[in-house]
Amino acid sequence: MERQDPERLAWKAVQDRIRSELFPVRNPVRYESEEQLYPMVRDTFETFWDPPDDRYLDVGSSCVLFSQRVHQFNTTPYLFVHGPPDSGKSRFLDLLRLLCRDALKSSSISPAAIYQFLTETHGTLLVDETDTWGVRSRQGPSERTQELMPILNSGYRRGDHVIRANREGGKPIYYDTFGFKAGAGTEQWPRTLLERCIVLEMNENIRPIPAEINTKALEPLQGMLEMYHEIYQLGRAASGNPQPREVDLEIDELRDQIGDNRVAELYYGPYVCCPTAEGRQTLLELAKETVTARGEARADSDVGQVLESILSVWLLHDMPDFLTIEDLVTWHSDYSTNVKDRSSWMGHKLSKLGFSRGRQSHGGPRGVIVSPEKLIRLDRQFRLYYLHPRPAVSGTSGTSGTTLGGERP
Repeated sequence: MERQDPERLAWKAVQDRIRSELFPVRNPVRYESEEQLYPMVRDTFETFWDPPDDRYLDVGSSCVLFSQRVHQFNTTPYLFVHGPPDSGKSRFLDLLRLLCRDALKSSSISPAAIYQFLTETHGTLLVDETDTWGVRSRQGPSERTQELMPILNSGYRRGDHVIRANREGGKPIYYDTFGFKAGAGTEQWPRTLLERCIVLEMNENIRPIPAEINTKALEPLQGMLEMYHEIYQLGRAASGNPQPREVDLEIDELRDQIGDNRVAELYYGPYVCCPTAEGRQTLLELAKETVTARGEARADSDVGQVLESILSVWLLHDMPDFLTIEDLVTWHSDYSTNVKDRSSWMGHKLSKLGFSRGRQSHGGPRGVIVSPEKLIRLDRQFRLYYLHPRPAVSGTSGTSGTTLGGERP
């Protein structure tokens, strides 16, 4: 019999012990109903965490249930907890670590380890102290951060894989990074990543909360969540236990209520998994506020302000199909002091909005081609409301149009 290396055996024993601590095997505990389970999760958050907005308790609770059922969904939200030091960011991640499925929390984890963890488990990745990413530093993001971004950008939608070369020259290595994730930091994440996030803005704690989480007291709830996961994993429950519920809402239906595709993708899983009408109403309110905030942010940007000028000039000139750069430059008034060539600056913003450049016949002035359909779409996207939506004809089966012109609401 081959004698095994004692050091290798000792190392394996240490790894097995740490793994059992990170991902303990829990005995399922019966719960009466999902309406009983959900308040228990919410009460746990309320006991050990002090958010500035009580609605965040429903976000955390519904995401805990979602993490147990992530296999049912094609998209997953990320949670980003943003705020100053000592505002409860790490505490929130600690609670997610204790309650979410296969949760791993770390402030220092290599991209390779993330690839392997998510591909193996599709578990919950929790990243603390993301300030160290250096996204907004003068030097720019670190090499490690640049390696992390593709993982996070790809992992919110099922089927978006990360492909890496095989160092041994063999076939490429494929990683499946789909899974629920949350992070916390004092600095904002890159915009492309924030688009995939439900952002929880934190302030310093006001209400006194326990200095430590009573993990022993959480064990019954953890057992119930284990039962909840197994029921949905198997698609059925033993007699006398709550049966899994059918998904009672299509994502397009939620999108129609919210008014935005990307935000609907973020909230869809938690919304479906939330079993109470009150919790769902809370999530719907937050989703609609997110849509409004994103629209206002786009409208306040340079591109949004240029779009306002385009709409104003277009309506003023009786909705022509061509607008000159000169007219737009003259109308637009909000230029920063470092803009030297206003025509070039305007042309760049028009390109970002997707307008095709053109020129009037016989060497006339340069400009852009516009159409009512494109302006309507941009007006809705930036939520400027220069162009009013017309109600659908005959209930939900009618077609919708747009009333052009008129006063803004």
